[in-house]
Amino acid sequence: MKFKPGSPANRPGRPLLRAALGLLTAAVVALPFTVAWHYDAARRAVAEQAAPPASGAVGARAGVGATLTNNSARPLPAGPRAAAAGQVQRLEVTRDTTPAGLLRELARWTPVAPSDADRPLSHPEHWQTTGDTGRAGPGALTGEIRPPDGTDYVSAAYRPLATADWHTYRLRATVNGLHGTSSGVGITVRAGSEHPVALSVGHHTASLTTSGPKGTGDRRTCRLAPAAEHRITVSVTARRVRVSIDGEPCTSVRAGRWRAAEGAGGFSLSARNERAGQGWPRFTSLKVE
Repeated sequence: MKFKPGSPANRPGRPLLRAALGLLTAAVVALPFTVAWHYDAARRAVAEQAAPPASGAVGARAGVGATLTNNSARPLPAGPRAAAAGQVQRLEVTRDTTPAGLLRELARWTPVAPSDADRPLSHPEHWQTTGDTGRAGPGALTGEIRPPDGTDYVSAAYRPLATADWHTYRLRATVNGLHGTSSGVGITVRAGSEHPVALSVGHHTASLTTSGPKGTGDRRTCRLAPAAEHRITVSVTARRVRVSIDGEPCTSVRAGRWRAAEGAGGFSLSARNERAGQGWPRFTSLKVE
């Protein structure tokens, strides 16, 4: 069949439009199967979570199913953490979803391993400023962007959906620009879990604080050789978080009597500056292992 020049079927852009609509239709058709597969994986993870761990932890969630939701208070993509919470966050596709937008969201949701993260500060698109989904990037934490006047705290999370089930990884960071007690930097591991652990590093002190559903828990500190720059290593496993600074052991905390998946999560960074006109502390390097 031949079409005359200028006919509706032969207008410029029509093949591209048909291809785009075809991709969107295929995605809409395929997505329920993808979600169902992840949901089934989450249900299997629920069963695994029901088995008592070797450490003798209590509170097994035997027989608890996982429900699907479009929104959750914290990232809960299909996986062990969502299974432990009994709720699975799903990616919603509506009539306003474009093929490009869907692909971007799928990339944002796709799990990554710690070995794939490598040097996160080199990829500003992978960061989400805490509390403001409209802004992204670690610029305020690396000194590339100066926070607005009146700001004394900034933070950003690294790929919160893609790292939701991380449980064993190591962070190596270098920070500088620390001044007395008026400024500092923070690294939160197990971010987005029910049991995050927050490290705060200043000019001459560091502290490690645990949190849980009932609020702030244990807090441990260590003294540092006074310096504007420190090298930080945070090692995370399912049962312990260890911190060393400038090559020396600082402190560590053990996991409580809760299931490993309840403490799964990636990390976020923060910086604090309580003195106007003073330079902000910044992360000059960050590597994930």
